[in-house]
Amino acid sequence: MDSRYVCLLQFCAEEGLASAVRSSDALYSGSVDQLARLSYDELGSLFANATTCDLFLDPETTSLLDVVMKANCFRYESKSVLS
Repeated sequence: MDSRYVCLLQFCAEEGLASAVRSSDALYSGSVDQLARLSYDELGSLFANATTCDLFLDPETTSLLDVVMKANCFRYESKSVLS
């Protein structure tokens, strides 16, 4: 194999491993800072299969309980830890 391709493969493998380590740290460290360090592409890959929803909220009047209920995190308000 051409040495140019070997270098490219090694670089991609190292970058892939570094990205995987950053993603694992973000998920399992419990640190918001780790999550904030991920690139846009890493976040996209990490949460590619996550369920999402669009919420339009008023920052002046919306509580955290309002957010979790509108996002359907709980079926009943009484089941949430926030109530």
